[in-house]
Amino acid sequence: MIKYIKYNFLRGRLFYGVFILNDQAWDWLSRTANAKEHSTTCKIPALEWVIEKDYLTPLQPALFNTSPQRVYAVSKDNVIHYKGSTYSVPSGTYQGAKTDVSLEQTGDILILSDTAGKEIIRHPVSYIKGTQVRHKTHYRDPGLSVSKLIDQVALRFTDQQKARTYLDKVHLQFPRYARDQMHIIEAAAKKYPTREMDLALEYCLENHLEKAADFEPVLLALREQQSIVEQSPAQQQPSFLNQKYKIQPHTSSISQYKQILD
Repeated sequence: MIKYIKYNFLRGRLFYGVFILNDQAWDWLSRTANAKEHSTTCKIPALEWVIEKDYLTPLQPALFNTSPQRVYAVSKDNVIHYKGSTYSVPSGTYQGAKTDVSLEQTGDILILSDTAGKEIIRHPVSYIKGTQVRHKTHYRDPGLSVSKLIDQVALRFTDQQKARTYLDKVHLQFPRYARDQMHIIEAAAKKYPTREMDLALEYCLENHLEKAADFEPVLLALREQQSIVEQSPAQQQPSFLNQKYKIQPHTSSISQYKQILD
């Protein structure tokens, strides 16, 4: 059919616009395609339509998803990149270099589905480039209780009992956001050595800083203070300055200078 239209209707025809081409197509259908005898069936399509139309049933409307779906790669940190921003998928979605998800934008909503078509998550579309659109459940382990999470974070310190005491206080201060608080402290533990974590723990306990957001600033302040101390050591006098040297210079007799002048 396509070849027939291309070589019988379109070939040699000048294009002046879509609307003019449509009018020419209708004229061609009534003059040629539907009016002439078919070379194979030896029937005229327009006459066959009159005979068969009483036996035809109307086409039932069907719903088709016409919005385009595109495939995007999932990065190692379980996000996809779309129009300059990143959108999160659940932790563990990334399963290797060829982990893909289907993306569909419907209005201001971004729908991410797996390759089988099962919906994963919906995100609001960000029109500001560089935005990190995250869902808070994507970075939590729902199978890990708060108490076990506290025990896990306490392992980052030398004195685990003291660490649990501090973490329990943080939990009581922010019971609704306890998981987020523990994750903040654990993230800091991945960047700082245990010795500095222990010092920050002591400082926070002594000064009643029972908020995870204060923990890393304390770490930074303690590190900066230590850096100043190391750069300005107490000046010590060299040992040789404490020694007393008794040096007697060589002298000449004044008579020797008189002889030279005479």
